[in-house]
Amino acid sequence: MNQTRSYDYTLEQTNNVNGEFRTQDESWIEWTPEAAAVFRLRGVDLHYGVRLTTGTGHPGVDRGIVLNSPDRGGDFVVAPEGPLTLADATVHTHQFWVRIPIR
Repeated sequence: MNQTRSYDYTLEQTNNVNGEFRTQDESWIEWTPEAAAVFRLRGVDLHYGVRLTTGTGHPGVDRGIVLNSPDRGGDFVVAPEGPLTLADATVHTHQFWVRIPIR
């Protein structure tokens, strides 16, 4: 099964220290193909699933600074001086589970 999701938002940012305001529109698509397999043994089913999500990851600026990281203030988004960017990201998920029927 494959999933495709589309995201878009508008960022409105006010810098009260310098008296500046800016707005920026961003949008991206995430695609998630997935596959699974079942191995049936005597009285036990072994399941394995894999999922790959591709899309956009951490926001930053052209200088490569991550805006919301623990070492830069935690819950606060630092006002960047350059244009904002959204870097590509890929997430691999593996799942393994065992099913034993109770009779």
